[in-house]
Amino acid sequence: MKKALLFCFALILIGLLDWLTTVVGVFFFGAVEINPLFSELVHTNVLAFGGIKLLVTAFVGFLFYKIDKVKDLRSDFNLGKRILNTGYFASFMILQLKP
Repeated sequence: MKKALLFCFALILIGLLDWLTTVVGVFFFGAVEINPLFSELVHTNVLAFGGIKLLVTAFVGFLFYKIDKVKDLRSDFNLGKRILNTGYFASFMILQLKP
């Protein structure tokens, strides 16, 4: 399995787990969503919240997969590859930063 496809699936899985823990935390344990774009939506329309959150996660995963296909690996410094790998790392680290 290619690294880009594995990253795409891992990003989608982490986004799904993030959505699940947010919904369970908000409705069963009194947690709050700290994202200001989603904080009101999670309480008023959980179906829209889930759809938007999962679609954005799938879109970002697909975007990383497609970017991996078109990156320029022929340059001397492999700048495209370095930027892509930094993006992989940053995405995983940002998803792990839940208070």
